[in-house]
Amino acid sequence: MDHRTTHYSLWFLFFGVVAALSSLVNQNKVDSTSIWFLATGLIGLIVTRKFLNDGKLARPYDLIVGIIFAAVGAIGILMKFKLNLVSGAGSTGLVTSTSIIGLNISNFFNALVYAVLGFTSLNHGIKGK
Repeated sequence: MDHRTTHYSLWFLFFGVVAALSSLVNQNKVDSTSIWFLATGLIGLIVTRKFLNDGKLARPYDLIVGIIFAAVGAIGILMKFKLNLVSGAGSTGLVTSTSIIGLNISNFFNALVYAVLGFTSLNHGIKGK
């Protein structure tokens, strides 16, 4: 198993499945952040497989997911340093003061996780192995 596949396996299992189960037990529903982790982790596992276009979809997927998660994570981190980049965005539903496209940025730890996962995905996409 290569590093990229391990990355998405752990992403799916720990941040997706475990977080979804925890959310289900504590809130009686699966929250949007867990759904993001489940979906992106599972898609990441699928696109890295050789049976799907010989794994050639992995690099574009890494770049797209990496940009999304790195950007949301960076914005969430900056918010904790009083640099609020989403205050003028209004409450469109996609961007609020506490979440961006369903990813909760009000928690500093979540923002750090998004940034690490996003920049790791970007690294895979840029290296293009």
